[in-house]
Formats: sequence, C-alpha cells, structure tokens
Amino acid sequence: MYIELFILDNFVMDALLLRLACALCAAPARLSRLLLFSLLGSALAFASLLFAPLASLPGKLICAMLMALALPVYSFGSYLRALGCVLASALLVGGLALLLALADGGGMSGGVLMGAWKLRTALIVAGVAAFAPPVVRHLRMKGQTRCAKVLLVFAGKEHRLRGLWDTGARLYEPVSGRPVIAAHLPALADEAKIPVPASTVSGETMLYALKPDALFIDGRASDALVAPIGAQLRGAEAIIPYRIFGEVR
Repeated sequence: MYIELFILDNFVMDALLLRLACALCAAPARLSRLLLFSLLGSALAFASLLFAPLASLPGKLICAMLMALALPVYSFGSYLRALGCVLASALLVGGLALLLALADGGGMSGGVLMGAWKLRTALIVAGVAAFAPPVVRHLRMKGQTRCAKVLLVFAGKEHRLRGLWDTGARLYEPVSGRPVIAAHLPALADEAKIPVPASTVSGETMLYALKPDALFIDGRASDALVAPIGAQLRGAEAIIPYRIFGEVR
C-alpha cells in the first residue's frame, strides 16, 4: 500500500462525507473548514494504522465525534444532530465505496477498504463535483455588480429595497436550509416568527425571519426567507447571501 494514496483516498472520502452531512443537516459550512477537518480525518485514519484502538468501534466513534465539529454547532442539541448526520453520511459514503470496490474485485482487508484505480478515480470525480458549485458561484460573481434590486411582497404590500450581494453572509434557516436575507424592515419585525441562529462579532444571537408572499431579486423569483432588522445597513437596505446568486442569475 502506498501511504500517500491511502491518505488521499481517506481525505476525499472524508470530504464527501462532510459535504453530505452538511446537506443532511441543512447546515452549510465554510469550504476551508470542511477541507481542514477532511485533513484531520485522513490523519486519524493514518494514526489508526499505528495505534490499533483507533480502528476499533469506540475509536471510530470518537473520530466521528471530532468530525461532527466541522458542521455549524450552536448548542448540545445541534451537536448531536450534526453527529447523527456524520454517522449517517459515513454509512452512505462508506457503503457506496464498498459496493464500488466489490464490483471491481476489491473488498475489505484488515479493516481497510481495498479498491482498484477505478474506485479512486470515482472518489476524486465525486469530490470535485461536490465542491465545485460554491467555487463556480464565487468565480461568477467576480466582475458582476454587487448591488441588486429586491422586491418583497408581504400581506398585500410591496417593499422595494436596495440589496447588496455579500460573500460573507451565511444566514440560513436550519430546518429547511433556505438562505435568509437580512433586511432593514422594522415595520415587519412583529410578523417574523421563524427562528434563525446567527453569529455576530459580539457572539451568538437569534434572528427571526418571515416567508414573503413573493420575493424577487433583480426581477427573478427566490424562495429565500427575510429577517427584518431594525438596524440600518451600511450602503444597502438588504444583505443577500451569495449562495442565492446562482439561483437568480
């Protein structure tokens, strides 16, 4: 076994596992954070070759508990949810990799999945496909205007706002996974009932969002939620998460 290929295989599988866990949790995480924890996972896999207890069931559970920290965690309950998604993703990704290995004459040997080059190629292609969309969206935004016209319809009234695309805005509703636009709409604050966890420079807080009757960004419909806030926004009336960019362009 070439140790560098062993580390590469585990890195790609861990990256796919965490990407799938984020989807199951409807909790997007930064690409750099996912890659960092994927590297940690491959290091733990290598360590299990030297330290046998890490390859045992309790050892693997401890590794999964560490990997769950790659997902956004706001409370003990959200951590348990993240851990459950990581374990479910491990079953799905590991099971699929095992089936591919068996189909190509490979299998398990000493607790290690053995497969031919076709399995490695499939894993790398899947990894690139899983992480390509956010990179493509980021490249598409380069050279594009950062401003957008937002039209929100709620309770029969129209609200027109000047929006700003923000690559650092990552608000989302944790149950549905929908992105959330923060907008200076104090008149609608009492209508917002959907809790949205948020991180600020001063710590963790809770915003409340509403589902518009209709929402258009630069004339195109969006299913994003809107969190009315009383504070004035610098240079805009609404902050639009850049993950919406590909949906309305």
